[in-house]
Amino acid sequence: MPGTEKTQHISLTTQVENRLKHQLSIGALKPGARLITKNIAQELGVSITPVREALLRLVSSSALAVAPAQAFMVPEISLESLLEINTIRTALEEMAVVAAA
Repeated sequence: MPGTEKTQHISLTTQVENRLKHQLSIGALKPGARLITKNIAQELGVSITPVREALLRLVSSSALAVAPAQAFMVPEISLESLLEINTIRTALEEMAVVAAA
């Protein structure tokens, strides 16, 4: 029967969150950058509510920090945190190699 395939509906908040995560992962959003909800909403062509919700999700996962005046910031990463991330990444890569063998 046509149309019986399940289509995946992704909420607008999740779409905005994924877009911001992608921008963070490729370095488009630099550490220390101030993110203003209204500007992001205008850039993405959506209302402020899904943007605010997406930003708050990213704050709860420590990907962003709250800044004054209804803004958010990309946190600075300390050298200690960077070294810890690198150590974890290396360990995960080694485990993946062992699991694939």
